[in-house]
Amino acid sequence: KTFYHKPGLFVRVTDDMSAEDIKAKVAAADAYMVDYVGMELTIDGFGVKSIVGDAASFAAAVKAVREASQRPLILSSSDPAVIEAGLAVLNGENPMVYGANGDNWEAMADLAKANNASLGIMGESLDALADLTEKVVAKGVEDIVLDPMARDLGASLTLSTQIRRLAIKKNYRPLGYPIISLAYAAEEKS
Repeated sequence: KTFYHKPGLFVRVTDDMSAEDIKAKVAAADAYMVDYVGMELTIDGFGVKSIVGDAASFAAAVKAVREASQRPLILSSSDPAVIEAGLAVLNGENPMVYGANGDNWEAMADLAKANNASLGIMGESLDALADLTEKVVAKGVEDIVLDPMARDLGASLTLSTQIRRLAIKKNYRPLGYPIISLAYAAEEKS
């Protein structure tokens, strides 16, 4: 089968790293390229994750990434104020805003809509994910990415397969969006 939309490969940095460390990591990843059977494979972008939980630290991390690379970004935090600070640094760019859940979805949807950004939503179950998707779409956000919150490889494969089957074979629209899988999540779980 042919993949029409290849999956993106993003490298994560966190706001508890120094600006110099972020720039060094991003510059090295940004320059990486390997020739694989005539295809040039590179990193597709960078994820900036909030660990500190402080808007100023997050904004500084986003700024450091942007100074080292112009590749696409995923801004990751469950705090809308932190995400807003990161979006302010990007000045009109439209990254993915990741971290919407049952508690913060309204504020996150408003930020995504106002900044023309895609929205990554998380759900503890497929029902919760579908319900949240319907709410976000009703708020006017159509560019959505789903995170079924599987935190190990087996569960991720199982849930991703279930989501695709429901969306394609059962025509269940609330789960008919791209899926994000976070490789670092299994490491954080243990």
